[in-house]
Amino acid sequence: MDWKLVDRDVLPRYIWFWMLVVGFLGYAIGRIGSILWGYMDIMHHWVPAIFIIGISPFLQKHWWWVLVLAFGIGFLISDLDDFINLRFWGVDTAEPRFWGVD
Repeated sequence: MDWKLVDRDVLPRYIWFWMLVVGFLGYAIGRIGSILWGYMDIMHHWVPAIFIIGISPFLQKHWWWVLVLAFGIGFLISDLDDFINLRFWGVDTAEPRFWGVD
């Protein structure tokens, strides 16, 4: 075994497939959260999504950092309209639906 080999150099097979699955999982969790808790006056979930995306490069020692990044991107996309308009806190005003962004 080569001592220079690190965990990030050993990617699992079909990593792009798993990135899509985990990204959709992040999107689905974000949308379900908006539907269930969108009426509450709380922080929008794009803020923790930016935090998740921000910490993922620090996890590059491990191969699964790309899955954390994919989850964060999916989570951000589910609340994209609030991110674009920089709504940090408040009630979701859009009608709750699964497909789409509010």
